[in-house]
Amino acid sequence: MDSEEKKTKEVQEFMRQLVDRVENPLPTSLRSRLRAQKIGDDHGQHDDATPEEAKLRDSIEEIMEDVNEKLGKNGDETAWTEVVTPLLELIIDQRGALFETMQVQAVSISPQSLIPAFVRQPFAFKKVNIAVFLSDSRQEIQRLYVAIQKRHPLLLLSQSEDATVGHFFQFAALEVKSPDGSYYGASVQFAIWLAAGLEKMRQLKDLAGASSSGGSPADQLSDPGSHLPLYPGIAVVVQAWYLHLAAKAMDGTVAIYAPWLIGDTTNRWGIFRIVAALEALRSWGEAIYYPWLRDHIMMPLASEMLASDQWTTATISSSAASGVVEQEGQSE
Repeated sequence: MDSEEKKTKEVQEFMRQLVDRVENPLPTSLRSRLRAQKIGDDHGQHDDATPEEAKLRDSIEEIMEDVNEKLGKNGDETAWTEVVTPLLELIIDQRGALFETMQVQAVSISPQSLIPAFVRQPFAFKKVNIAVFLSDSRQEIQRLYVAIQKRHPLLLLSQSEDATVGHFFQFAALEVKSPDGSYYGASVQFAIWLAAGLEKMRQLKDLAGASSSGGSPADQLSDPGSHLPLYPGIAVVVQAWYLHLAAKAMDGTVAIYAPWLIGDTTNRWGIFRIVAALEALRSWGEAIYYPWLRDHIMMPLASEMLASDQWTTATISSSAASGVVEQEGQSE
């Protein structure tokens, strides 16, 4: 199987898992109440809901109220970003989670060499609203970040030279458009941002291959597991959420698989679908993206510093969400 077939299958598998989630997005105890249109009715709705399900339901009610308020006031892009943020915090940006979010409206792609050749002329769309990055809140990840910084003090880890954004590995991105915006504008911004991110990741993988005692960049290319992972993005155009997947081929070509409508905030069912899609994205990040990034980029870049500091090699167990760290060969 060549790299193009492999990437196509990777996209298909990602979408299969996503569709499985969004087609059946409701927690069991909420399903009957939603069908009966009783969400929001205080009579007995808490009887059989778990605390997590009750929190989810209450959060969705708050989001619905916020959406209606923004529609009534014809909110701008900043106002609509305030609708997006609670959904991300509900699923992705949690205490101790593998990923966090940050506002990056003012952050541009840099250096310019990361921008695809066909748009290196002056171009207005080079920014996104929200970046999802690999958090350093877990000890084993923080150690890797610190070790990489010590060994490569000038190395930037993302497609930006921003003092904050530039020092974190990027996982996904979101672009938000208000009613006066357009899907086309959001999709162009994504194409550029995601392509630049994949090029930065390719550069980091090549550097990691050259830094690793186990081989060179050429050696890594023969390893099927070393191919760049997908780079997800979500365009939020008023109330509709569209998923994009960017993939970089061996010849440098970037393909954007899009758009997939994953949900909307026009009703509760649409919001549940968004929640389910974000859960699928988080699960993919924990099971596929982070292990790949750790093994092919982070550990090779940090290896010499880890050895010199006599740090224990830490690996997240097969269930990355559990947060359990397995220690191997603890140094005295």
